[in-house]
Amino acid sequence: MSIKEYLKKYDKQILIACILTVLALQLIFNSTKTEPIELERVNLLEIDTIIPAGHSLFPLELTNQESILSMIGDFGVIDLYRFIPNNKKILIAENLKIFKSRKNENLLYALVFDDQTHKFISLDQKMFAVIKNRKSPAIKMPMSPKKTKRVITIGVE
Repeated sequence: MSIKEYLKKYDKQILIACILTVLALQLIFNSTKTEPIELERVNLLEIDTIIPAGHSLFPLELTNQESILSMIGDFGVIDLYRFIPNNKKILIAENLKIFKSRKNENLLYALVFDDQTHKFISLDQKMFAVIKNRKSPAIKMPMSPKKTKRVITIGVE
């Protein structure tokens, strides 16, 4: 059977199949057309509304701040050190979460516990940071005073 004979024998079925194919393609392409949607301006959350309870954001001034800013995105995790005389370094905080300011990209803030902020205020400004993995565990403060048990005995002689 040649092609001409085949077309003559099944001409109505082929015509119907072609029409159905064109209609199906038209439905598919017309249904995926989307008109431009006007996006509403999204109001960003203010930073003070997303600070966890019991925490504060403390501004940091680091000696290596420029290099830290160039390496982290919006936030990062660092170990914070300070210099003391004789070029010694003391670990101040480990696994400290830091954030860039949204309004001024050159400012860094650290997320610290409310009861630890006084320790940062009392430090001099000669601090530097070492970037760590973002999945590091929570903040550790080696400068925290160790709690000791005190025994008071009251005796009568």
